[in-house]
Amino acid sequence: MEQKELFLTDDEITKIIDSGQYNCFSGEKCSEGRIQVYELVQNLNNKYPGFSEKSRQNDAPYHWKYLLSNNALNDLKQGIKDHPEILQLLNKSQKGVFVSFPTNKIYFPLMLTSVYGSKIVPAEIRVMGHVTPEVFSNIESFTKTEYFWDESIQFDKELKAFYNGQSQDIKYTKVDINAPSKFFTDDLWIKNVAPVKTFYQSFIARQILLVILFLMVFCSVITGMLIGWLLFREWRNWEGMKKFGLIGLANCMTILGLISVILPTRTAKDSEDAISLVQAIRERGYYWKRRILLGVMIVDFPFFIISLFMLFFVIPQMLSYAYLYNDFTFEMLFSPILLMAFVPVIIFLAAVLFAEKTKKEDKYLFEELRQKNYSSWTFQPKDRRKIWFILLYSIFFLIISWTIVKLFVLSVGGQIISSGNSGIQF
Repeated sequence: MEQKELFLTDDEITKIIDSGQYNCFSGEKCSEGRIQVYELVQNLNNKYPGFSEKSRQNDAPYHWKYLLSNNALNDLKQGIKDHPEILQLLNKSQKGVFVSFPTNKIYFPLMLTSVYGSKIVPAEIRVMGHVTPEVFSNIESFTKTEYFWDESIQFDKELKAFYNGQSQDIKYTKVDINAPSKFFTDDLWIKNVAPVKTFYQSFIARQILLVILFLMVFCSVITGMLIGWLLFREWRNWEGMKKFGLIGLANCMTILGLISVILPTRTAKDSEDAISLVQAIRERGYYWKRRILLGVMIVDFPFFIISLFMLFFVIPQMLSYAYLYNDFTFEMLFSPILLMAFVPVIIFLAAVLFAEKTKKEDKYLFEELRQKNYSSWTFQPKDRRKIWFILLYSIFFLIISWTIVKLFVLSVGGQIISSGNSGIQF
């Protein structure tokens, strides 16, 4: 491939030569470009006596005439081609160069960089808005395109004009190219049109909480329908799928919500002999009393376990340390923390005792109900499949959720991750 001419202005040549007059001082952090330019300029001084002095002549025609007549300029350009890191010295104090000219599409020059042959000169291109780079085949495997969105961003004063003063709802595209320079056989042209996938990705980025809620509901319902179909053969119909889908939806209120819904739900057929017993219990007021108290016990149960742990392990340990270091007082026994630890225990035990309280003349109803394999709390046929439902639901919900999220991420085209305080990269 034919190498293109390296163009350098008179000021740029002078800056490079001036940078090569002095080597790095001892202890100074020296860039690779600074080292290379020093060696190059010293070699040119040895080959062309007076090279450095002639290059700084104010008489520009004389200066160029001297360099061209002695081939010093060609040797200088060849040295820069061999060591492109020297060009970094020209941009050391600059944030960037802004050049404006009319084109039909967004344009980024690459062909000029091909003069560096097999050397990799990384290019990071940022374009305001979501655009479509036309990546040609030679560099396709070396190119990565990412799309970003920020709710808001702050620019320095000198950059506000470049970004058209926009500071809210910022979209931009980043193109990273890390290809050997010899592969730059064309320039990079960019369509000012967002890829279709970015509309989908942008919606997800903006409505991430809504998407998470949807996935939670979807996975809960699907898991409930699947486990219901596996365990309850008699419910393998559309009505059964709706029933267990709604039961699964209760998982959005944690596993306690699922338990509180599945336990009182009728899953087995009623016995004709037991219907009259349940009706008699309902007429005596026990039916709703026990079902309501059962709900209270289910909600209170996790707090009940935590309270037991505190009462038997945490609080005794605290009191023993206080006694050991002579800080124990009787007021500690009536501290708010200790008293609060008793509340869930009292509620749970009170619910059990109050629910079990029945009149002597009514106890036979509950005895006969138990003999018919009915629960005296839910007043439904006992069904061990409910316990299996809870266990299998817990396992399959994790598996299904993980699978759905993975497929969702693949459909987005990558991971949705945080970028700064409010930004999203996808």
